Amino acid sequence: AWPDWRQPPCTRDEQPAAHLDLDGDGASNYAEYVAGTDPNSGEDVMRLLDLRLGSQGEILLSMPGRTGRQYLIERSSSVTESDWTEVARTQTLENDQTLQIVDSPTALAGHETRFYRVVVIHP
Repeated sequence: AWPDWRQPPCTRDEQPAAHLDLDGDGASNYAEYVAGTDPNSGEDVMRLLDLRLGSQGEILLSMPGRTGRQYLIERSSSVTESDWTEVARTQTLENDQTLQIVDSPTALAGHETRFYRVVVIHP
């Protein structure tokens, strides 16, 4: 739980606020908690490792996955749309690993622009 995660080794006066970004990596302390990344390391942040077009026209995404987290990858033709389509959903991961996600070329037909987002689910 968040209160347990932020406590040791901090004293009560040093406990990081959820909205702060102590390491300057662009992710709040709470977002780092949910993602399973280190809030004291600007190098350890949730991000795509690779995004490219495959030989068959498919989109290939690669990203780090963390133990105990589940991931939902979605796409949309507009970042402002409220209608996002599920591309993939993982089971809860039993260990840290690199996730490889493939979005089929038929799903991309007729859409020149695609936006992807990752939802991290922390039980």
